Amino acid sequence: MIDSEWSYEAMWQGAPQDVGSARRFVAANLEADLLHGLVDEARLVVSELATNVVRHAGTPFTVSIERTDGEVTIRVRDWSARLPVVRSPGPWAGDGHGLGLVDALSVAWGVTVRADGGKAVWASFIAAAS
Repeated sequence: MIDSEWSYEAMWQGAPQDVGSARRFVAANLEADLLHGLVDEARLVVSELATNVVRHAGTPFTVSIERTDGEVTIRVRDWSARLPVVRSPGPWAGDGHGLGLVDALSVAWGVTVRADGGKAVWASFIAAAS
């Protein structure tokens, strides 16, 4: 059986409430492709990445989700040159855990610097229908 390939993209202004919209966007597309087992992890990852944009970049952001070759990749793009920083907060710290969660929940993640001065932070998952 050949995996279906698809991609979707949506853009938000970068307001705090847009993080929830990005979560729903990712969840709806995974559910539509019967990737129920990825929904919780992907929703948390996009939430962390979109929250970073709202808190640190302060720009509009675009979320894309793509399925190719048995993998799902989520990209959160913004227009800030400020790169994300992986921190090692203590267990009781109120913030600073986001990229650690992204690392723990995805099979790979990274940052792509864009020619327009922005960046895209991406995370990949194995696409297994459930």
